[in-house]
Amino acid sequence: RTGAGWFDHPKHTRAGPKTGTVLDLEGCVVIPGLIDLHTHGALGIDTMDATPAQFVEWSAFLAKNGVTSFLPTTVTAGKKQIAQAMKNIRAAAVDPALSASIEGAHIEGPYISCLHKGCHDPSLIVKPSSADVLEYRELLGKSLSCG
Repeated sequence: RTGAGWFDHPKHTRAGPKTGTVLDLEGCVVIPGLIDLHTHGALGIDTMDATPAQFVEWSAFLAKNGVTSFLPTTVTAGKKQIAQAMKNIRAAAVDPALSASIEGAHIEGPYISCLHKGCHDPSLIVKPSSADVLEYRELLGKSLSCG
């Protein structure tokens, strides 16, 4: 849908309402909003200890830079810290003040390869388990998990 109406590929099918501001985009490039699938944070805010209010601040920064939705990403940490991050992500995701929407969580650590651990603490790296998946899905809630 555009300000000019509805399109049914490849032809214009009906006029839409005349609302909003018309922008002169001559010489500009217009692209769909970006989706950040792997982001640990921004502005000094980190997924692992961000409050719901900080997720809102982070989302405003992302939106200013073309990101319309994102998946906050965990680092390798203990289960309690990851669980708390999931709770905060869930609380933030329903905040109407979000500028870029939170579509879920990318639980990277602690489920990474010891061979390619980078800066992750090897003592916290674990193999994924069904029980962990179910626990984190429960903490995120149905709208943010894949099932």
